[in-house]
Amino acid sequence: MRIKNKIKSILNYKLLRFSKKLFYNYQCPVCENYIRYFIPLPKEYYEKEVKYNFRYKLDQLETLNHSKYRCPICYCNDRDRMYTLYLKRFFKSFGNRVFKLVDFGPSMGFSKWLKDQKNIDYRSADLFKEDVDDKVDISDMKLYREGQFDIFICSHILEHVIDPKKALDELYRITSKGGWGIIMVPMVIGLNKTQEDPSYNTDEERWKYYFQNDHLRLFGKVDFLKNIQQAGFSVNQLGIDFFGEKRFRISAISKSSVLYIATKK
Repeated sequence: MRIKNKIKSILNYKLLRFSKKLFYNYQCPVCENYIRYFIPLPKEYYEKEVKYNFRYKLDQLETLNHSKYRCPICYCNDRDRMYTLYLKRFFKSFGNRVFKLVDFGPSMGFSKWLKDQKNIDYRSADLFKEDVDDKVDISDMKLYREGQFDIFICSHILEHVIDPKKALDELYRITSKGGWGIIMVPMVIGLNKTQEDPSYNTDEERWKYYFQNDHLRLFGKVDFLKNIQQAGFSVNQLGIDFFGEKRFRISAISKSSVLYIATKK
């Protein structure tokens, strides 16, 4: 009887998954569930966009699907889904090889996925979070030796730090030769020069100019790329042509999304 119940349970699960694949429009690449909808950006962002008169529109942000932001099951956001797509493709070429990876400012669902991968020797790092492996200041990482990591994730960190150039120098130092990392920041399509003014130190000013009260700048694309290259990295930009329009659509990633891969040669 137990075996029959187990078989029935497996068959029911497979049938449910198959039916969802047929009738649901999306699949989250992180948890791999087929789903009907993604959750929009929290309401407060829309309210503060209006309240503080943000200089741009949400649709102008390069990598943000604000209307389909989070997975309702694993809670990963759209950029986490894009990182996962890239990492899955990357690891296919390396069999069982294990890479040392450090994840700065880890997000819950994506961090769990990284920990579960057989190809990753994972460490999480943050200056303020308690539930991380290492408490580190990304601008001064004495805890890590030169060339310690093969891969790093630096997603939406540099807009928060006082000196992003020092942080990039440190990322270069701790990366092994031939290693690489994902570096992402909020960016507005068509904005090339970084917007930064130390006198903007109120919630109202930072929401208006940088779209968040704990952001210290809004990066322009040309300046962003130049800063990464000056640290010693080469940069590769991967968008819809690399991932494919169908994959972006199914994963609810906006067509304007770009993944920045920084490599230490």
